[in-house]
Amino acid sequence: MAIVMDSQPEDGGKQAENLARLGEKVGIAIKEYRLSHATDIATTFGAIKRDGMDAVIIPLQSALISRRKEFFAAAIKSGLPNIVEAAVFLKDGAWLAYQPDGSETAEVLARQIRLIVTGTPIHLIPVEYPKKFRLWVNVGAAKQARFTIPKSILLQATDIVDTPFRNR
Repeated sequence: MAIVMDSQPEDGGKQAENLARLGEKVGIAIKEYRLSHATDIATTFGAIKRDGMDAVIIPLQSALISRRKEFFAAAIKSGLPNIVEAAVFLKDGAWLAYQPDGSETAEVLARQIRLIVTGTPIHLIPVEYPKKFRLWVNVGAAKQARFTIPKSILLQATDIVDTPFRNR
């Protein structure tokens, strides 16, 4: 599996390192591809395809977000499934989105804000991780690349949309 990163990711590459470590634990090889120029998108997807990668992770990073239409056009052209961290990108051509449930996140945020404004010392505010996630599947974008989303994934999806990619 490939992960496409900015040439200088905001986190210094920690996200790619963490994903690679997690991939090792579950038996999935994750290779990082860095964009040195915004025009490298087609070249990068060509390299990903030549290297035999099965899918692409497109993380939320500023340079990648601003060029998202080009990323999804390249993904569709290459036939490589892609996954993003926010369902909002399904309308731009993403195939899969996996994210924490928004209502649960709002509840956690409200609790933490209440603790802060009532004067709870910061070191006493618990770190909370999401317990509920949503898996969005965009069958329309996958169809454009002549790819059929496996039934096993569709059965796990919390939301299925049919939004074909439009490069506008």
